[in-house]
Amino acid sequence: MLAPVATVLLNAISALFGAWVGARFAVARIRKERAFEKRLAWYELFHGELKNVMEALVQVIHTQRREGLTDNTRLLWQQLAQRLPAFGRVATDAEFYAPNKTLATVRKAVEDLASFRLGLPSREEDPQAWLDRAIQVRDLLRAAIVLISQDVREHIGLEPMDISLLRRDTIPPARPIK
Repeated sequence: MLAPVATVLLNAISALFGAWVGARFAVARIRKERAFEKRLAWYELFHGELKNVMEALVQVIHTQRREGLTDNTRLLWQQLAQRLPAFGRVATDAEFYAPNKTLATVRKAVEDLASFRLGLPSREEDPQAWLDRAIQVRDLLRAAIVLISQDVREHIGLEPMDISLLRRDTIPPARPIK
């Protein structure tokens, strides 16, 4: 009489234990998937903001090289400054999502871009000094883009990216249109 009760009790305990272990694995998997999705969403958002800032910075650099510090260039500096707060908000989340190797470059880019928050050089400042700083920040942002692209590819399981494809000195010059 005791044997059937023990068997039922043992079966019930092992079923509960199995259900508990299964539930733990399921919850852990769901958490991992959510973390993966959040990190991927941050990469996409950060890359988009980085691209916006980079486009504005390149436009400022080219316009100032071509025209000097004109009213048009000053307007472009102001537009760049207006894009920086959104970039800064997304970049602060790098602490949560970016690997350490990328984090240092992102921090440096945010610090260097913060100096442009005021929007434009004053009349007393040397416009060439601002242009030189903008070029340095542009190069830093390019490095951040490469690192973020590598991180994303690694994160989603793609093979490593050929970095030489992103270097400016490996891009053949454009042929003139006839």
